[in-house]
Amino acid sequence: MAIPVFVDGVPAKILIADFRRAHLASFPRFVGGNYDAVIADAIDAVYDMFNGVNTMWDMESDQVWYDKTIRCYLFLTAWYIADMYPTYYKGGMVMGPLSLASKKIGDVEIRYAPKQKRSTTDEVLDSLASNVFGRNALMMLRSNLKRFRLYVDRFVYR
Repeated sequence: MAIPVFVDGVPAKILIADFRRAHLASFPRFVGGNYDAVIADAIDAVYDMFNGVNTMWDMESDQVWYDKTIRCYLFLTAWYIADMYPTYYKGGMVMGPLSLASKKIGDVEIRYAPKQKRSTTDEVLDSLASNVFGRNALMMLRSNLKRFRLYVDRFVYR
């Protein structure tokens, strides 16, 4: 458990070293400094794409808020790198934004799930299902207590 560090009222941004510590086994090419620009770009991208994550757990204690925020951004960074640079990822499959509906081994048959025709805020998060890191981040985002509270407040009390 790291000591919580807050900058401008939110948990401090993750660093390249944080990413390596958490995910080096899945991205062994990142052992040296040759790919630091890739990691830094991915960190910047996920902070731009998911800027609300750093306040999602602000109802919790500072330690829980910090830990969950950092963990989620680490998952999001790994998701982004695995999707953008699948050859850097070792030990898993990357499907891109495609969901598998069925597969068959004999005479090889693969079917992708049709795109759902819906217009919700969850649709934005669907692309996270493309790899294990994104699915972990998605679980954290969808199970967030503050998110449920906002949903209840919006639809029950109005």
